Amino acid sequence: MIASVILANLAEGDRASRSWPAYHVTAEDIQAAILFAADMAEDRFLPLGQEVG
Repeated sequence: MIASVILANLAEGDRASRSWPAYHVTAEDIQAAILFAADMAEDRFLPLGQEVG
């Protein structure tokens, strides 16, 4: 499962303990996806209140 799918599922409220083991997603996979997102966000700046377009 790719990082964007993991992050989207987390954003929608999915919990890793519910359905993800069926897809062989581990706690380490989830942590790696979050670290990837943090790394990507670190290099970007968007003032609060500004819409992404």
